[in-house]
Amino acid sequence: MGRPRLYHTPEQIAEANRVKSTKYYNSHRKRILKKRAKAKADSKPKAPGKSKPSRTAEEEHALNVKYWSKRVNAAIIQLKALLGNKPVNDFLTGVCRDFCLASPMDLTKAKDGINQHCVGFDKLSGKLKKYQDQLLNLVGAWDDEFKRANAVASNIREVVAALNELMCAAMVDHQELIRDFNCHTLSFQVKAVVLSAF
Repeated sequence: MGRPRLYHTPEQIAEANRVKSTKYYNSHRKRILKKRAKAKADSKPKAPGKSKPSRTAEEEHALNVKYWSKRVNAAIIQLKALLGNKPVNDFLTGVCRDFCLASPMDLTKAKDGINQHCVGFDKLSGKLKKYQDQLLNLVGAWDDEFKRANAVASNIREVVAALNELMCAAMVDHQELIRDFNCHTLSFQVKAVVLSAF
């Protein structure tokens, strides 16, 4: 024996469906309205948007050169910031002075201080290498922008070489490094590190 029928006439069935539909709509109103709005928006034909005029190859090339030149300018600013907006010799003197002050308390920490400076300049050197590669591809080796990027890279190499020399001296004999610094016989004190203009 089956389940007893609730509605016997088509009118009763239609009325029951209407009640059920109203109940469902009231409990899910937001979701239904959102779905309808999306369907309506999708059904409307899109207005043709204004297309941007495409750039010529020369304009694109000039924009790329300008972009990478700006990145080189940013690297110059970063280099100055890493140097503390001081001349290189003053920066290296400060690094040595910090080493001399920190080494009696903790030699490892003093060596790490020099190494941290090296890491900062190495990161900048890696970025600048990428900028140089892009400029070389865009303008060639004889363009002024590439030469300027080369000059900045050369300056970074000079500073890194001086810092590596200090690091090696600290690793071999830190007392000798301190003695040479106090006697002004370190290589950057004898022959000043001069950065090229850019």
